[in-house]
Amino acid sequence: MRKFLINMLVLCFATAGLSPAYAQTSPKLGGTPAVIVQGAGAQEEKLVPGTAQPGVQPGVTPGTIPDTTQPAKPTDIGPLPEQLRELFRHLMQGAQVEEKAKTPAELETIYKSVWRQIADTYHDHDALRNWGEWKNKYDGKLTTLEEMETAIKTMTASLNDKWTKYTTSTEIKAQMAKSTAGMEPLGFFLKQLPDKTYAIDFMMYGTPAQKSVLRKGDVVKSINGKLLDTLTTVEVEELSMAATGADVQVVYVLDGKEETLTLKSAAADAPNLNPKLLPGNIAYIRLPDFSSPDVVNAMFSVLAKMHQDAGGKFNGIVLDLRGNPGGIFDLAISVSSMFLEEGTVVMSKTRTGLQVKDERFSVVKALPHDIAEMTAEQRALAHDLETAPMSVLIDGSTASSAEIVTGALKDNGRATIVGTTTWGKGVGYKSGRIRAGGHLSITSLSYLTPSGFNLSNKGIAPNVEVEQPRNSALDVPLDAAIKAVKAQQISPTKPIAQGSSPLQLIDPNSVLVRAGTIALFLLVIVLYGVHMHMRARREHGDKGNKKSK
Repeated sequence: MRKFLINMLVLCFATAGLSPAYAQTSPKLGGTPAVIVQGAGAQEEKLVPGTAQPGVQPGVTPGTIPDTTQPAKPTDIGPLPEQLRELFRHLMQGAQVEEKAKTPAELETIYKSVWRQIADTYHDHDALRNWGEWKNKYDGKLTTLEEMETAIKTMTASLNDKWTKYTTSTEIKAQMAKSTAGMEPLGFFLKQLPDKTYAIDFMMYGTPAQKSVLRKGDVVKSINGKLLDTLTTVEVEELSMAATGADVQVVYVLDGKEETLTLKSAAADAPNLNPKLLPGNIAYIRLPDFSSPDVVNAMFSVLAKMHQDAGGKFNGIVLDLRGNPGGIFDLAISVSSMFLEEGTVVMSKTRTGLQVKDERFSVVKALPHDIAEMTAEQRALAHDLETAPMSVLIDGSTASSAEIVTGALKDNGRATIVGTTTWGKGVGYKSGRIRAGGHLSITSLSYLTPSGFNLSNKGIAPNVEVEQPRNSALDVPLDAAIKAVKAQQISPTKPIAQGSSPLQLIDPNSVLVRAGTIALFLLVIVLYGVHMHMRARREHGDKGNKKSK
C-alpha cells in the first residue's frame, strides 16, 4: 500500500504542469475544505479549519465547492500529502460502488458550480476579466461524464495557472493502474522549457535521482534512449517511472556535454529526523515535511533529548529543510514560533467575491500559566531554541510551508540561511473532489514573507550560497551551516533580510540604542538652551543700542 501511495505522487505532478507534476495537499476536516500553500514536490500546506488561517475564519467554510470534497483526516508522517491519501482511499472505495449516471441537467449544474467557485475565490481578480464567457459555454452540450470533465479541464486550463487545475477521473484511474503494476517515480520532476527541452524542477528527497549526481536545473535529454524534446509532458511522465529494481538510463547535459547516468528504480526513503549532537553542543536536525503534528512533536522531543545530552545548553542549532516539500500551514507557524521570541511569521491575501482580505500571522508563544508549569529544564530548552546561534539549510526543493519557516527566520534575523534558493511557491489553494468526477484545485491565496517579499516563482535566496558538489562524499552545505553557527558565536550579528535595509538590523531595545537616544535628547536640550541664551543676549544688545541713540 505504501508503494501504491508513493507512486500516486506522479499524478499530481502531471496536473501541476510538471512532468511528473508535484502533489498538493488540501484536505478538509469536519467537512470544511482546506486551503493549500505548497511547493512543487510533495506535501502542501493545508489550512486546518477552526484555527487562524489565511482566508479562513474559524468555523467559516471558505467557499465550499458544491458537493465536491470528502472529509480528510490527519494521518501519520509519510511521503504523500494527506489530500492524496484521502483521495485514493475514496477512489478505492468508489471503485467498488458504481456511481449512478448523471443527467445532462445535473452535469451542467456541476460544471456551473465549479465555474462559480472559481469566480468567487480565485486569488487574482484581474485574471477573471473574461471569465463570464465560460459560464454558459457548454449549455445543452454536456451529455456524459467525460464531456463534463473535459469542459471543466478546458475551463480551468484557460487561466494558465498550474495550481488551478482539474484531474479527470480517467487520469486518476490510469495512475492507479501504474501503481498497482509496481511502478516507482525516479524522483526528478521535470518542466518543459520554451525550446521544448525538459529540465529538472524538483528533486524528491530520498529517491534514486536525489541521491545521484543530478541537480535541479539539469537538462534531461533522454530516458532509456527516448529523446524528451519530441515527447509530450504525459509521455515524459510515463518515462519518469519504472518498475522497482529496474535500471533506467538517463542522458543529461553537464557543462555543455551529454553525460549518461544509470538509476535503479526504488521507493523513496522513509522520512527521518536524523538528529545529531555535533561537536561543541551544536544540535542538527532535519525536518522532512510538515505533514502531521506528530512530525513536529517528534522534532521537539528529539531536541529535548539532545538538550539533555548537551548538559542543558545548546551552543548552536542547524535546522535542515532541504528537500522539505511543505505540509500543514499551522505547523509552519508552530515551528517558526519554536525558534522566534516574537515577530511576524507570514502575511497573506485572499479574496471572497469583491472582498479582499489581508492577514498577518504572528509568533505564538506559551501563556504565562503554561510557562509557570514548565520545569527548569524545559524553560532552558525554550530559551536556547529562541536564542542559540542558528542556521537553516535550504535547496531548490525546499517548498511551501518550509519556505514560510525559512522566510520567517530570515526576515526576523533569527538564523543564517545556507544553501541554494528555495523552490518559490507563494500561493495557496483550495482542493477537493468534485461530485461524480475527478479532483479540482483553485488558487485562492497569495502570501509574503514578514519583510513583504513575494517569493512566488523566485524563491528565497540564502545568506550564504553553497551548492553540494557532484560526487562529493562530504556534505558541503552542512559544513557551511556549522561554520555559520560558529561565526555567530564569535560575532552574533543578525543577517540582513530580503528587501530590507541595514537600519532594520538595529535593535531598538538594546542598551546602546537606549543610551544613544537619551544622549541625543540631552544634546537637543543643551542646544536649545544655548540658542535661547544667545537670543536673549541679542535682544538685550538691541535694547542698549536704542537707548544710546
